[in-house]
Amino acid sequence: QPKLEFGMDIKQLAPPGLPRRITAMLAQHGKTEGRSCGECKHLYAKEYAHTYFKCELYRDTGSAATDWRKKWPACGKFEEKPR
Repeated sequence: QPKLEFGMDIKQLAPPGLPRRITAMLAQHGKTEGRSCGECKHLYAKEYAHTYFKCELYRDTGSAATDWRKKWPACGKFEEKPR
């Protein structure tokens, strides 16, 4: 199990079952308690036949491998969306 620099186990940041892309963001940037990716200004939508959410701080390959979920816990780079 990977350990973070400050000694916190990644399991303390990321609930079980989250994909590697969000756990990597949480491991690298920490977690913003009580906030979700859906509230962050870095989350954006790509509209095709369906709507796909992406994080501008993570790579966008145009595939499901980089799709993001609004319900995921926000990382330490969280910035509130302007209202």
